[in-house]
Amino acid sequence: MSLRLRGPWTLACVAALAGCWESDGFVRPVAHEPSSHAEVEGPLADRLPIDGKVDLQGLTAPVDIVRDAYGVVHIYAQSHEDAFRAQGYAVARDRAVQIESLRRSAHGRTAEILGAVSPETIDQDIVMRTLGLRAVAEREVELMLPVVRPWVEAFADGVSQHFQEIREGRAPVPPAGQAFRSSHFEPFSAVDALLIDKLMQFAMSWSVG
Repeated sequence: MSLRLRGPWTLACVAALAGCWESDGFVRPVAHEPSSHAEVEGPLADRLPIDGKVDLQGLTAPVDIVRDAYGVVHIYAQSHEDAFRAQGYAVARDRAVQIESLRRSAHGRTAEILGAVSPETIDQDIVMRTLGLRAVAEREVELMLPVVRPWVEAFADGVSQHFQEIREGRAPVPPAGQAFRSSHFEPFSAVDALLIDKLMQFAMSWSVG
């Protein structure tokens, strides 16, 4: 099924096209007026394509991803799984390097990329592997409620599909990832998604004083 990328549009226009219905439990966002903020380049002077059509595998119906005048993504889908799959794809397009960096940090695999220039990453990887966050994430996936697990897997699949585009040269390695090669963006799983969550919890568990 297709994934349509649009923006920046006023969401009032999109909501009118979509019929503004909420019977499926999806809440339509509030419309924003166009703004010049969306035209400002990022710190690396790079721009992501915000219009187009993508053949995203696994969708059960067409999905629209609309960026408002502030660059915020709004997803219009017919099912929760389709929405999460599209969300994963959208997040990966915006934050591929950040996702891959966090995943490697949580897995204890950062030194595979940075070990030659930052030897301290070897010790960091040893610490992360000793903590065993991956085992916790694997167990949490096993214990997920049947209604929740497909959503997490759909999100991970959306991320993975964009990573595949990078590996195959259909999408560029983001400029922020100067140390990364396209082959570093490996398939992404539900375990990886929860593993990054475990890393965030670990990072916020320290106290001051």
